[in-house]
Amino acid sequence: MSGDPMLLELLYAALITAAKISVPILSASLVVGLTTALLQAATQLQENVISFVPKLVIVGLTLMVSGDWMLMTLTDYARLVIRQSGELGVVPGAMAPTPQGDFE
Repeated sequence: MSGDPMLLELLYAALITAAKISVPILSASLVVGLTTALLQAATQLQENVISFVPKLVIVGLTLMVSGDWMLMTLTDYARLVIRQSGELGVVPGAMAPTPQGDFE
């Protein structure tokens, strides 16, 4: 079973867009999580709030800083989908059907 190349291109672009958008938030959360885990291991404090609050703050700051870029990336993908949605399923070289019958 072979898929429409344009559809596969849109799916590939969706995966790349999702990966690009998630990288800043995930990397910031990873760095803060590892840092707090090291500090908790060094000080032997095992409180869940100590790791949750810094992650929440950093993820919020990351969204504020990179939110504009994320929105622009999603907008570019949406424009690509809208632009190519009219061409999905169209056979190259085929003509559009003409109406049959009298409409006068």
